[in-house]
Amino acid sequence: MKFSLSFSIIACLITSAGVQANDFPTRERVEYVLKCMSEHGGQNYNTLYACACTLDTIASHMSYDEYTAAVTYTNLRRTPGERGGLFRDRERTGGIITSLAETRKDAERRCFPMKQ
Repeated sequence: MKFSLSFSIIACLITSAGVQANDFPTRERVEYVLKCMSEHGGQNYNTLYACACTLDTIASHMSYDEYTAAVTYTNLRRTPGERGGLFRDRERTGGIITSLAETRKDAERRCFPMKQ
C-alpha cells in the first residue's frame, strides 16, 4: 500500500510539474509534498492532493529561486549572533519571507478547505 501511494505521489507530481509555469524541480516537489503530508495527517489521497495543490499555488506566485531564498532566510533567521544578522536584515530579505508566509496561508485556505 505504501509503495502504491508513494508511486502515485511521484506520478501526480511529475504530471503536475509539466503543467506549471514555474519550474520547481521534481525532487523539491516530492520532498515538499511528503513533508506536508506528514504534517497534515499522513499519507492518504486527501492530503496528497491538498499538499500538491499547496505547492502548485506557491509555484504560481513565486519563482523557484525566490522560493528557495525565502525558505533559506526563514530557516536561518533564528541563527544567533552576528552571523544570524544577515538573515534577519529586512533590507536584505526584501520582504520575501513575508511574501512566502502570505502565499502559504493563501494556499492553505485554497487547498485545505476541510480545515476551515
